[in-house]
Amino acid sequence: MRIKNFLIALFSVLLLGCSAKEPQIKQIYVPVRCNLKMPLKPAANGSFEAHKELVRYFLKCEEIAKDCTKEE
Repeated sequence: MRIKNFLIALFSVLLLGCSAKEPQIKQIYVPVRCNLKMPLKPAANGSFEAHKELVRYFLKCEEIAKDCTKEE
């Protein structure tokens, strides 16, 4: 009878120790498919106009990346 009470007390303490832990919350990132198409990269031949086209291209790519990653 004494052993039975001791085992019940022991299991109660063990279960109480497991229930005292805080639940862990983790942020999980889920990949989302973006349906926007990337523009064609212009050729860089060293001229001023080619550099302007490259700047426009990179600005458009940045805009597409922002649109694809914005949170809803």
